[in-house]
Amino acid sequence: MKSPAALSCSSAPDLEAFQKVAVLACAAAVWKPALFSWFDGKPFVFGLSSTMRGMGLTLTLDEVKGAFLRFRDVSRGCLLQYSVMPILGFLVSRIFDLPKAFAVGVVLVACCPGGTASNIVSYLARADVPLSVMMTTVSTAGAVVMTPFLTKVFAGTLVPVNAGAMLWSTAQIVLLPVLVGALANT
Repeated sequence: MKSPAALSCSSAPDLEAFQKVAVLACAAAVWKPALFSWFDGKPFVFGLSSTMRGMGLTLTLDEVKGAFLRFRDVSRGCLLQYSVMPILGFLVSRIFDLPKAFAVGVVLVACCPGGTASNIVSYLARADVPLSVMMTTVSTAGAVVMTPFLTKVFAGTLVPVNAGAMLWSTAQIVLLPVLVGALANT
């Protein structure tokens, strides 16, 4: 991975521009949600996978391979993902005495894995992008079992998960595009 010092000079204006565009897009979405309601289904999958492919272009296959071999780091991340987050979601729902529907929603979100947003934030923060991608992939695969189990434990509600669809979605949106981008970069 490129060092933060090597990236800072050339990407600072790009990062500032990205931040401005992101803030403006968020404001527009709050002001006029209909502007963004078309972005679902296939356009959504294409948009996310294109973003991840672009992220893969910043990586080499050696960096991706190195992330595959970091079992200890990935295991720690999964342990934290499926312990700290659900506990915090449960505590927040109790502390604020949320109505049952909201409490279940907060706990459900807390029991779900990260996603492509965590990879984008890792990239923008110049953090370990290959590790973030690996964590997203592994924690999403684990979510097939962990999300229903943890929502049952913390919210008392069983949430069904389509395992095959979730795994295919993760491969399609995260893993394969990053590998294609890293292959193109290499």
